[in-house]
Amino acid sequence: MENIREAIEEFRQRQLDVYEADPGRISRDARGAERATKDHTGRWLFELLQNSDDARASEVRVLVKDDAVYVADNGCGLKPEAVSAICGTDFSDKTTGTIGRKGVGFKSVYEVSCNPQVLTANGEGIEFSPDRAKAWLQQNGLDGGHVPYQWIPFFIARDEAQRQDPNLNTLAAYKTVVRLRGVSPEKRQKVEQLLKEWPPHALFAFRHVRQINAPDLEITLIPGDGVWNMRDSRGQTPASWLVARHTEYPPRELQELLGADERQAICTDGVGFLIAAPLENDCVVPTKNYLPV
Repeated sequence: MENIREAIEEFRQRQLDVYEADPGRISRDARGAERATKDHTGRWLFELLQNSDDARASEVRVLVKDDAVYVADNGCGLKPEAVSAICGTDFSDKTTGTIGRKGVGFKSVYEVSCNPQVLTANGEGIEFSPDRAKAWLQQNGLDGGHVPYQWIPFFIARDEAQRQDPNLNTLAAYKTVVRLRGVSPEKRQKVEQLLKEWPPHALFAFRHVRQINAPDLEITLIPGDGVWNMRDSRGQTPASWLVARHTEYPPRELQELLGADERQAICTDGVGFLIAAPLENDCVVPTKNYLPV
């Protein structure tokens, strides 16, 4: 598959074939997308960070401007093969070693916006829009009532979006930008509160993301030999953390439940864990103020 535009058109054509054969699928998909969003309430930022981590990004920047939220990263960008993953809850291009598996994580952004866009490398992008999805269904002679807009992607050019939105120009150096548009004042307040309360030690959960920049927030995690350093602009986090790595090999009966590729990887590498605890005066202290990682 050559580019994102072609991937979008191919996916949308497959959806059209399904809907024409089974019009009842339209409302079932709409309900399924809504359930996925509810199942991930409060997790939209963590899910986007997971996607950035899977793209091997080391830095994520968050902007909150007017009625939009931007989450940008310096990873490898959105692949055409990933279009199916963010359009449906039953698809995923993620392979062993990544965090998400079922393609449902992106649905969490609909808690914040019903018009998310992903702008990425080569000037390409993907958009989800209730209005465009409804018009597309009606143009194809289908019911535009209960619209599963979360399943119907449309192409958007990054350079065109940047001409219309000056905020995107400040993020031009980042390979991928998720733009959440039409954020209500109430939801913006919740976004700002989430960023204000973001737990810095959550960075330990990622393989690659080591820095988050957001309004009034900068967190940097610096790996070391046994002791890692955490810099939190809020000054509320222990600076030093004792980190240990551990590997387990699941019993054979659990391995049998996995796909062939996952089973082979786990048999070879096992399942890795990163265990971290805050240090004060070279002593481990209780994690009463921090969830165990």
